[in-house]
Amino acid sequence: MTTRAPAQANEQMTTGLSSPRAGTPAQTTDGGQRAVPTQLSWDGGRSLEAEVEFRSALVGLALLDEPEPVTIGRDQRYTIRHLLGRGAMGAVFFADDRVLRRPVAIKVMSRLLSNRHRSQDRLRREAWALALLDHPNVLSVYDVDTAASGELFIAMQYVAGHNLREWAEATKPTRAELISVFVAAGRGLAAAHEKGLVHRDFKPDNVLLQQDGRALVADFGLAGGAPLSSHQPAGPAHRGATTEASFMGTPAYMPPEQRRGEVVDARSDQYAFCVSLWELLVGERPTPQTVGERPRELPRWLYALLRRGLAEGMDDRHADMSTLVAALEHTPTRRRRYAWAVGAVGLGGVLVFGGVQLGSPPDPAPGRAAADPCAQAGLELERVWNPARKQALAARLRELDLDETGLAAQRVISSLDRAATQWRQDRVAACGQGVDPGCHERWLRRFDRRVELLSSLDPAAAPRISELLEPLHTRAYCDLVAVPLDSATDEALDRVELSEALADYDEALARGEQLWAGVQTRSSCTQSGVYSEEAAAVSYRLGHIHGERHDAKQALRWLDQSIVHALACANDSLLAAAHLRAAKISAVDDSALVSAARSLREAKAIMDRSGDLPEDLRVEYELTKGVVELNEGDYAKAAARLERVRTQLGEHPLLELEALINLGVAANGLEDRDMARAAWERARELGAGLPGNPPEIDIATLNYGLALAHADQQSRDAAGDVLSLVIASRHPSVRLRATTGLIELESNRGHAAEARRRAPGLLELARAHPEQPADDRAFALLWAGQVLADARDRRGLEALTEALAIFDEHLAQLPERVNCELSLAWNLLEFGEVELARQHHRRLLSLDPSLTRDLGPSLAEFGRALDHERG
Repeated sequence: MTTRAPAQANEQMTTGLSSPRAGTPAQTTDGGQRAVPTQLSWDGGRSLEAEVEFRSALVGLALLDEPEPVTIGRDQRYTIRHLLGRGAMGAVFFADDRVLRRPVAIKVMSRLLSNRHRSQDRLRREAWALALLDHPNVLSVYDVDTAASGELFIAMQYVAGHNLREWAEATKPTRAELISVFVAAGRGLAAAHEKGLVHRDFKPDNVLLQQDGRALVADFGLAGGAPLSSHQPAGPAHRGATTEASFMGTPAYMPPEQRRGEVVDARSDQYAFCVSLWELLVGERPTPQTVGERPRELPRWLYALLRRGLAEGMDDRHADMSTLVAALEHTPTRRRRYAWAVGAVGLGGVLVFGGVQLGSPPDPAPGRAAADPCAQAGLELERVWNPARKQALAARLRELDLDETGLAAQRVISSLDRAATQWRQDRVAACGQGVDPGCHERWLRRFDRRVELLSSLDPAAAPRISELLEPLHTRAYCDLVAVPLDSATDEALDRVELSEALADYDEALARGEQLWAGVQTRSSCTQSGVYSEEAAAVSYRLGHIHGERHDAKQALRWLDQSIVHALACANDSLLAAAHLRAAKISAVDDSALVSAARSLREAKAIMDRSGDLPEDLRVEYELTKGVVELNEGDYAKAAARLERVRTQLGEHPLLELEALINLGVAANGLEDRDMARAAWERARELGAGLPGNPPEIDIATLNYGLALAHADQQSRDAAGDVLSLVIASRHPSVRLRATTGLIELESNRGHAAEARRRAPGLLELARAHPEQPADDRAFALLWAGQVLADARDRRGLEALTEALAIFDEHLAQLPERVNCELSLAWNLLEFGEVELARQHHRRLLSLDPSLTRDLGPSLAEFGRALDHERG
């Protein structure tokens, strides 16, 4: 008799078997039977894992068609199906929960650990504490029990997906996507810490990602360690935990205190969290030798956050996980709105009309709210936007008489409807992804304040409705302000912005300065205690308000404060925005164009260095660059850039209006009437859909009229008709410039009587609005003064004297300043004020020759006239 080789024997045995039912004896080729029991039983002699492997081996030996399942738990509740994975602490199995009819993961502790009764007791307490922790970013624990083998096992949520490391390797996510996942995981850790639980083994492998993208933190130190009871704080104050298993975990992610076997607390998880995020962003874990130098993959703000979390001493790390998560959540990578655009014109929002009417949402299905923590998400909107409030607001808007048809009022309601509908959809989706609702709640408070303000709006403020609505049309709910603020500061800053949006600059400044005094005592972002992100945001807002008031000196002073605080706090987004705003303000002053260009270069350098700032900020840069080029006189470059930027702003009507206004000015400089007309027509078309006739529409008309006024005779004839459209504008700045333009036009056309008719009104208008830009008031007084003086009206001398004072204070380097003084001198001479005329002549002769070079013949003639008077 020959002996078969094992492989041959197995082959013959397999081919000779029939297909018995699982658990039935298997037939051999000669009709014999193997001694396999009809029902396999488990007495606990083998470990659970060994038992599962034994039954799988029976299938491999063709003794069974499929494994006999192992059942464990009270009343054999869980049926083990197959092994999912194993580690140093035990094995994890896929199983069925026959009571609740759902898949579960069963984690079984190794016998080595389970036989240590003190460890079992601690593990059981911690597992039950986790079972009570209901958080969308923590893997749910359902049950804790002991198998027949004496092994402790835990039934928990089954996740059909990848762990964080696998996901990152497979999808190569962007930095922003990685941070978003870590923010969610960090919230889960923070929630556990609040319950007195410390993870002790956080790493990318212990974060699971569901198919819908939700991140779940798993393996909360269940295999050992020194768990705290559910009522003990997991913070720095807790020092009572034992250290028996503090060293358990993964050494590469352990903080120094855990490697030394000392007591660990929530800040130890913070260290492992930062190691994990660093590793996935940089490609390698940090070491004491490498953490001191910023890798190129980490922008400065993120490097500063991680380096603090990786501090050797626990007391030198972030105060807690919530603090670290909040800093990550509000970083430049997540920021779409910028402080310089909020309150007036800015990116991040779009007015879309014809939205969906909101009704009362249906009640959730019975019992759903208890099973689904997101069942109530979004319903809080009904408190601030419901049919009754909507009807009341619509009635009030109709009273404001925004237009003759009543369509403007409906557009406001439709705009609010659209914003509310989008918010509710995003709120529900965010809850499903485990996103903290804080940012959505902030938006809802802002929505409520704006509806309240609209309900009592003064008719004079109607043109500012678009500015009030614009911040609501953002889906970047955490980016309504540049930095994370507490609710009181956030409300105070929003009220400052509301006052500015209504052009109530005195009220805005009073509120802003009061807020500034309060933030001086807030926590600092540096060890010196001097600088803070709150101070950066508030000083930015004050600079913005002064800019709107055309007070460049104060605006730049406050913006400089913002730049210093933002720089110290490594807030690149706010830093770049402050430089851009400073560039815009400086650009309107010819003497400050060098400063404007420098601010623009600094903003560009910040954006290039950070690399991950949102695209919206780069659009803001291009728009500002176009404004600077325009004021530098490079009209061709400015026009090309502004037209290119304009096409990217189709969903942002107020910003597109700004681009069109400046495009019209560039067209004027190029004497391109077709371009100027196209810009004007597009602005009027765009503005027709906005409620309350915002000032930008009249400004676009004004610019087009001024462009025609400086063209050929036929165009000048049309200019009067266009400027007349805005001569009675509700906006003082437009009325001032339009009236000045009309008087200049009529004077140049030889219509002296018409110019004299308008001149007194222009003089009163310029005096009534000292808040208007210095150049607008100076030119208005200059033209009114010349026309009145020519008519032998002494009011003309007064107007020219006032204009010269403004030129001397604000616009001393403009050639029009010399023209103004020479005109005043000539008219003084005409009125017999010879000595005053001589004084002005001497001043003119003392000026820098570069300023008077073009007026040499006129000055010489005036000198001869004075000599004649002397003779």
